[in-house]
Amino acid sequence: MSLLNTLKEGKYVNLWSVNHFLSGVVFAGWIFKIWSNLWLVFLMYFILALAWEVYEVYIGEFELFGNKIMDVVTGVLGFWMVYYFMILQGSISYSFVISSTILYIVLEIYLFVDYKRRRGGYTKDHQARSGIIH
Repeated sequence: MSLLNTLKEGKYVNLWSVNHFLSGVVFAGWIFKIWSNLWLVFLMYFILALAWEVYEVYIGEFELFGNKIMDVVTGVLGFWMVYYFMILQGSISYSFVISSTILYIVLEIYLFVDYKRRRGGYTKDHQARSGIIH
């Protein structure tokens, strides 16, 4: 099994894990630019990460419980990575936060379109009309 297949279909860690990691990076990067209360900012992120996983259950998205745990863990790792570099460097550059945000958005769009295509949410006709395929 190739690395890309493992990331797409992994039980606990998959390509979505990258975006969960980036969500922690982006959240911490932007919030720490305007607010420095570590534990309150962390609590806000942790609650949002848990709320997202609850929302997925609510809308009927099935994932293994271990995958849901890893989604939160990878996001928290991204959050703490930003905090760690803030301690080492004194701050996080805007260029790092902006590039992380752009990467997060691009990967989120790619993963969502791939998810819809694999789940049958986009037919070939719909994809052709919307410019996804030619």
